[in-house]
Amino acid sequence: MKGNEKVVMRGVHIQPPRYLKDDFLGMAQSITVEIFKSEIEGTCEELQMVLNELCFTGEFHLAPYLDLARYAIDGDSSCLLAMATELKTGRGADLAFNASVMLGLHELMGAFEEYHSGINQSPALLLVMNMFWARIEIDKSRLGSDLAYSISISEISLLAKMKPGSVRNYAVKGHAHYLPTTEGEHVSVKAENAHKWLLERKGYVPTVLPKKKSERDALRLYLDDC
Repeated sequence: MKGNEKVVMRGVHIQPPRYLKDDFLGMAQSITVEIFKSEIEGTCEELQMVLNELCFTGEFHLAPYLDLARYAIDGDSSCLLAMATELKTGRGADLAFNASVMLGLHELMGAFEEYHSGINQSPALLLVMNMFWARIEIDKSRLGSDLAYSISISEISLLAKMKPGSVRNYAVKGHAHYLPTTEGEHVSVKAENAHKWLLERKGYVPTVLPKKKSERDALRLYLDDC
């Protein structure tokens, strides 16, 4: 780390409990939207209760959660772009993502945290949430944001579909495919460096970002508020 440069790091949002760790690491290498859908379909009643506690009186819909999973796993940013455009223009478009517009992204993702804290731990839900936040930081950097957090080795391993230990092996200076890290309270990687390194990993699916400047700006501003 150069001089007094400050590393700001979001960190993995929810660590898997010890008894789920093996399942968590294994699923990280094979997670798909369909696996996520299959798991969350069995938890709809519990999540509805959580949303009710968050003062959301509407009916629970699976679609917004699947949109988040498509972004986290496959890099499909269309749902977030639609939401960013919706908020910017004030149009009341009939989007599947409208449920999360009403809730607010933090409340929607808060439902995951609330769900995990008291009902039933789920590897797929944990994975998607952590991949979601890590991808946001990388995409903020790619869109030119000055507010991108650094991310952890664990988060990079999820996006690369690799084990954390394998990723750490690349963080040794002199490695042909060196992953630059910053030392501090936690070992972290700047989002821009993480993206460059991940592009060389076959398991990584980079986000498909919009090409129009107006759309890129809208999405960047939206992600900055996440």
